[in-house]
Amino acid sequence: MRLRRNIIVACITMAVLVAAVGLLHTRACHAEDFIEPFGYADARLLGMGYSYVGLWGDPNPLYSNPASFGLTRGVLSLSFGTSFGGSAEDGTFKFVSVTDEERDAGAGGFAWGQYKWFEGDCELTNNTFNYVVGQAFKDLGSLGIGLRYVRGAEYSGYAMVSSWQGFATDVGVMLRHKVVTLGVLARDVTTTQLKFLDGTSEKVAPTYSLGLSLRPVKGAVIALDVHELSVGDGVTNGAISGGFEGKITPYIALRGGMILEDGFQGGITAYTGGLGLLFGDFELGYACLVSDEQIKKQCLSVMRRF
Repeated sequence: MRLRRNIIVACITMAVLVAAVGLLHTRACHAEDFIEPFGYADARLLGMGYSYVGLWGDPNPLYSNPASFGLTRGVLSLSFGTSFGGSAEDGTFKFVSVTDEERDAGAGGFAWGQYKWFEGDCELTNNTFNYVVGQAFKDLGSLGIGLRYVRGAEYSGYAMVSSWQGFATDVGVMLRHKVVTLGVLARDVTTTQLKFLDGTSEKVAPTYSLGLSLRPVKGAVIALDVHELSVGDGVTNGAISGGFEGKITPYIALRGGMILEDGFQGGITAYTGGLGLLFGDFELGYACLVSDEQIKKQCLSVMRRF
């Protein structure tokens, strides 16, 4: 009876989350592409940790809701990974992240990620440095904050054509009730300003993400996210992502999901799949993104828990 009641609560909460899509607007900004060349929706698929807004447990400081660290107790981990495959425009990605144990000021982590992609004859490189920290409050949930520094450059051959840099601030909240967790993430809350080599600058207005996760049984998670929402005009595109993860044995975990890039109107644009092999404190992960009946991106990652 208790499990059935929890599932009913989760379904109602998820319905509210989906309804929010109709109240808010998805938003995109050209300047945001310099900060986030890869979308949030495919971050988790590429083996970069638990990036769902409403998901906690082994969070990754590069993509996870900062508040998720407030619900992670006594965890110290090191992870790294790299993606490959796809066209030159899809680019490549590699990352290193470290999470630290719970402290008086909360638990957090640091991450570095490097993106490389091509536009015509030009190569673009973007380095992102993140530090996040979260603190739980009572048994209800947690609050977190993340600081990002972005530095990138565009090259034509060996000559640098342009460069940019900027700071960003993220704030996250997570509310937990038994098997249900609801997350809210506000990105660029201080209105990020990217400064370019030629002296110009572009502002990145705040965007919001909502997420919900359900843990129906131990070792299994179902999650849904709505990304890049804003309260304003100018609807362009956004993304909805959802998926599951579950341990089928003490040594094997399976992951899967899907992405709707233009909300419910655009239909499913990509599927994701993944496999995690657990060897004591080590986890070896593989993930892929499938679109247009082809494997577009793949990623290998390694995590070590201490």
